[in-house]
Amino acid sequence: MSDRPLDILYIHPAKQRVGFPFGDPRLSYLTPFTIMPVGIVGLINMLRAEGLEVRGVNYPAEGFIDPTFDLRAWLQGAGIPRAYLVDLHWYEHSFGALDVAALCKAISPRTPVVIGGLTASLFSREILERSPHVDYVLRGDAEAPLRELTGILCGGGTSGDLASIPNLSWRDGDHVVENERSYCASPADLDALDYASLDWLAHPGRYGGFQYVGRREQFIPADEPRYRAHWLCLGRGCVHNCDFCGGGSESHALIAGRRGFVLRSIGKVVDEMEALHSRGIHQIALTLDPAVIGEAYWQALLAEMSHRGLRVGLYNEAFQLPSDAFLEALAEVADLEHSQLALSLISGDEGVRRRNGKPFSNHELFERLRTLRRLKMPLAIYYSFNLPGQNEASLRRTLFVSQQIGRLYPARLLMMYNQPHTLDPCSPMSRSPDDHDLDIALNSFQDYYDYCRRTALEKPGVQGIDDRGFRWRGRTREEEHRMQALWTAFGRSQRFLCF
Repeated sequence: MSDRPLDILYIHPAKQRVGFPFGDPRLSYLTPFTIMPVGIVGLINMLRAEGLEVRGVNYPAEGFIDPTFDLRAWLQGAGIPRAYLVDLHWYEHSFGALDVAALCKAISPRTPVVIGGLTASLFSREILERSPHVDYVLRGDAEAPLRELTGILCGGGTSGDLASIPNLSWRDGDHVVENERSYCASPADLDALDYASLDWLAHPGRYGGFQYVGRREQFIPADEPRYRAHWLCLGRGCVHNCDFCGGGSESHALIAGRRGFVLRSIGKVVDEMEALHSRGIHQIALTLDPAVIGEAYWQALLAEMSHRGLRVGLYNEAFQLPSDAFLEALAEVADLEHSQLALSLISGDEGVRRRNGKPFSNHELFERLRTLRRLKMPLAIYYSFNLPGQNEASLRRTLFVSQQIGRLYPARLLMMYNQPHTLDPCSPMSRSPDDHDLDIALNSFQDYYDYCRRTALEKPGVQGIDDRGFRWRGRTREEEHRMQALWTAFGRSQRFLCF
């Protein structure tokens, strides 16, 4: 660590409470949630470029590195910063983020705590009203607001300037003030950031390692990981508005004022790919699907990689069924040994799939699978068995399609998942439950906080479908449990990895 006075201390929270020993055998069932929000890397490096001394710790990752890790002791040893920065991007961290904020205040009551991210943005007023441990919430895009806020907190301004900071929620005495959300990041703003450097993070060389946990391959720290991966920002936004997703086009408009995509330049993205590859990163995970952005974009991206002779593994989550031309070009450029294409099929039932924003047929699917098999592309198939239109009959069609996929595709290259979906805040299902024939149980931040607290130590197979924040009217728990049991039995009988 540097000997310079500490300006900012960043903590990526776990889902569970501060103080649970990672050696607790109950945590063997805990989904680690070690992956930090991609945007935080750019924000931290932006602050460093401004001359601030910033350090960071990934709390759940440290617990995997050392089961005796004590966050309180680590924070005390790091020194008292001028501000703590805690992410609350994914709702699964609602309990853990506020628990970390409370710990920070216990260590240094006068040091302000700043949080941000999608979930924090949605529930900013409620968070400030219910949690005395959080001082500031940054809503929507945070680049310019965070720069201005840290300028004040770290000695460059006065508290009177708070009212002029866009996207900031804060307290003025006993009152919560929400400044106008007038800032939305531009392509130039994103291009100015560094999304590759992690030298400010404790154990940066071990973050993002792939290893197996049981039969599941995960991004978690390892002494000798199978390979190392890094999520890289291509841009932000979406052009789709799926019922179940809290990150679709309408959500971006409501949370950040963004319409469509805002993209970083191809040159900047490939510069960072080269930098990551030179540091021993085997796989670069893309935050947006180049095929959905458009043919001109993915052709330019892959052509630039080819021009520079950059051959690195790529992980791409395909939103729609990609074209043969895209798959051929991807396989030509990428290091396939360290690559993977993820296909989100939702269901093997074509009607259910269309209802959930994916209008391709099973015939088209198997045509692409034959192409992928010829290219020897590692493949992950994702389903979810509690989304709009799904029932036991549609699941049986999914089982049939999955069995056919397993017969077609080499088992060593195939992984398959079918997990129940938890209600995304700000998704169309959440915003308009009656339109979707739903009863929902997750409405407020307190609801998500309580959900995270009660599910922190649940074994996934026990929690299952019973605590997902919504129920389909007219569908019984018995049918849902039969669906889960059918998939579990199918997964256990497959040669490929199936969960």
